[in-house]
Amino acid sequence: MPGGRSGAPHGMARSDAFASSSLGTRWTAYGTSPEEAARIAMGGGTLVLPGKGSGPGDGSVLTQMVGDRAYEITVTVELDGEGEAGLLLFYNRRLFLGMGITGAGLTSYRGGMPMYWREPAPAARTMQLRIVNDLQIVTFFYSLDGKTWTRHAVRSEVSGYNANTMDDLASLRPALYAAGKGQGVFTDFRYRALG
Repeated sequence: MPGGRSGAPHGMARSDAFASSSLGTRWTAYGTSPEEAARIAMGGGTLVLPGKGSGPGDGSVLTQMVGDRAYEITVTVELDGEGEAGLLLFYNRRLFLGMGITGAGLTSYRGGMPMYWREPAPAARTMQLRIVNDLQIVTFFYSLDGKTWTRHAVRSEVSGYNANTMDDLASLRPALYAAGKGQGVFTDFRYRALG
């Protein structure tokens, strides 16, 4: 029954400052055992995701579900050790797109594979990454200082990435990943609905 008070905010905030663990509520470790989730450290302003495998397809991947048809996601990624870490839109281990830093440059993914087009990003171990999904048109950006953003030269139309008739019955989800022998250190994940 209405009590004459204004309504409270509803839904779950998607941005994450990693002040405490939100594993299992906001973030889900994709395709892992409960023991694997214990390797993930979240709190105190950082998410430390140990790498495994050789890329997003067989690496450590955290995803979250969102309901908006247009949104922007941004995160600061620091690569600690050897490997790569980055930001994705993830359907499953065979179908994803996004980008990751390697320390020597930027690796971009489309259709679950590294792109032949090499984005001329500078060698850096810390970078801010942004993905904009505007009604199934996806654009990548990167920045070294959070003020000057460089748009990736290739954009993607991703309506085919949401084929809910496939076995997973899921949609494209924002994701963070780490691969290789190092780890990804993530800070200030921001989610903003568009429109």
